[in-house]
Amino acid sequence: MKYFFQENRYDCGAACVATILSYFDMKEELSTITQECRTSTKGTTLYDMKQVLSQHGVKFEGYECSKNDFNNLKPPLIAQIISFENANHFVILKSITRDRIEIFCPVEGFRVLNKHDFLEEWTGKILMSPLNRID
Repeated sequence: MKYFFQENRYDCGAACVATILSYFDMKEELSTITQECRTSTKGTTLYDMKQVLSQHGVKFEGYECSKNDFNNLKPPLIAQIISFENANHFVILKSITRDRIEIFCPVEGFRVLNKHDFLEEWTGKILMSPLNRID
């Protein structure tokens, strides 16, 4: 999987979409994905990210989860966190273990966080494959 870094302050969502597409062996330029996601100075919406994934044949759905659901999530997935000057930010969840979360942040790269710290930043919103749906 190729991991995409942000090219500007607002395209973290597009970078995450491009990364997920690469997971499914689809090679797209970040600039193309940024346009398809309709990224603006307000960023990218989860809805637009879902639509772009769908246009490329990747079925991801949006979910709002509780912290209790967290252990049942199946990466890779896109998670929304509050970060960077109290703004919404998107990251890729790579792996979840009992105490640790490995993420790819389109600004900082790979990070390992303890679960408590991640859950403090997480909004509960994710995009993931419905095949990994939480019941």
